[in-house]
Formats: sequence, structure tokens, C-alpha cells
Amino acid sequence: MIAPKTEGKTKELVPAGNHVARLYEIIYLGTLNTGYKDQNGDDKYQYKVRLTWELPNELRKFGKEGEEKELPVVISKEVTFSLYKSEKQTATLRTIANALVGVSLTDAEADSFDIKKLLGFACMLEISHETFKDNGNVYAKAVGFGSIPKGLTVPPQVNESKEKSVANLSREEIEELPEFIQVKMKSSNEYKERFDPETIARREEIQEKVDSLKTQAKEEEITPEDIPF
Repeated sequence: MIAPKTEGKTKELVPAGNHVARLYEIIYLGTLNTGYKDQNGDDKYQYKVRLTWELPNELRKFGKEGEEKELPVVISKEVTFSLYKSEKQTATLRTIANALVGVSLTDAEADSFDIKKLLGFACMLEISHETFKDNGNVYAKAVGFGSIPKGLTVPPQVNESKEKSVANLSREEIEELPEFIQVKMKSSNEYKERFDPETIARREEIQEKVDSLKTQAKEEEITPEDIPF
């Protein structure tokens, strides 16, 4: 039997091209397996962060019928949490930071830069439409970042600035996040260190061995010959 086709609501993509965008959310996903191997053939891990912008000039109606509100659409990008600049390329996050603050950070500034400071800042986003290889669906992707041109007015921020991290969210708070973000956080090294029973048990076992060795070493420091009476 062939399942009947259902008529669903087609998601309206953010138009391709350049858009004014304001960063309002940063989510620290944690250290994730990239699916690639390093030079030694071991699994390669990178700390990932998810950035979300609102597009104040692209408004849509959101909410229940009769209670809709006109709000800016949003778009996100997941990048490696690094501002490092090598001889071959600049980290994507460094490019984004430069666009948001409007100047190129020096290496010294980048080394001590807290990206939380970027919340509320605006930049230009270049958005393209690309196709998933596995299912053929089309999606909008942020591919370019630039500073706001001089004289261009950016509308006020609508969404509240937010910063969330796998390092300090409770398990219950993580469970309230969108499912695909939960999946990534729960696969991170940081989540496992905090909540995975096997990881916690192994850490406690190692600590017990370390404590035992320290106690043994301390006891061996004093022998009967060392006692003066």
C-alpha cells in the first residue's frame, strides 16, 4: 500500500543575497567528533559554537492564527570555536567577529576576545540557496560576512540576546532545546563529562587510584628508622 501524500506548509526560505543581520544568540555545543581523521588516523574533534542572527528587514508572521506577530526571520551557522589565524586561512569565527565589530582584530586582540561581546552587533550576511545531497531539499545558508556600510541604519533588535552553553546548562534545560541541538550537545565530550554515568564512574575510579597512590607515597615517606625514639 502506498501512503497518501499530505499537503504540508512549505517553509519559506530566506531570499538569497545580502541582508542586514543582527547576532542575538550564541550556543556553545561543545567538543564534537567531526567525522574526519587527523594526521595520526585518530578521530578529529573540534569545539563547535552555533550563532544565530535575526534579519530585521525580512519580516514574517509567526504564532497561532489570530495571534500572529510580525517578527524577523532568523538564520544560524555552526562554526568551530576558534579565532585562530593561520598562514593559509582565517577561522570563520574570526571573519564573523571582524564583520560584527567593524574592524579586523589583531592576533593579540583575538587571543583574549570574548565572543559574548558580539551579541547585539550587526553585520551584512550573504545568503545562498543550496541543496542537500541526500534528499534534494533546498536550504538557506550564510556564506559571506561583511561590516555594515557607513550610513546604513539597522533596525532595533527584536529578539532577546541569549548565551547558552553545554558547560553550565542543567540536564533539564538541555532537554528543552530543539532536538537536533540536544543531540549534538549530548554527543559532546563536555556533556559526557558532566552527565554520562560510565564517564563519571571511570573518572571517579581514576581519582580513587590517584588518591590511593598519594596516600601510599605519603606513608612510605616515614619508615621505622626515621622515628627518633
